[in-house]
Amino acid sequence: MPQQRSTYLRTIPLDLEVKQEAVINGIEMGVLDNGIPYLTQSGLANVCGVQRLRIKEITDEWAQSV
Repeated sequence: MPQQRSTYLRTIPLDLEVKQEAVINGIEMGVLDNGIPYLTQSGLANVCGVQRLRIKEITDEWAQSV
C-alpha cells in the first residue's frame, strides 16, 4: 500500500537570531547566533551559477515533500 504524505504542514519555531551578515565578493552570507554559517538564496545561487529563482523552486519543492 503506498504511503500517503500528510497535507498538514507543521512549522517548528527555531529561536535563532542572525549574529552577523555580510556580502563578500558578491555572495550574501551570515552566521546565526549559535555559530552556524549560512548562505542566502541569492548567495547560494551565485555560488552555484544559477538564477535565484531556481533555488527558490527547489526550496518550494522540498517544503511540499515534507
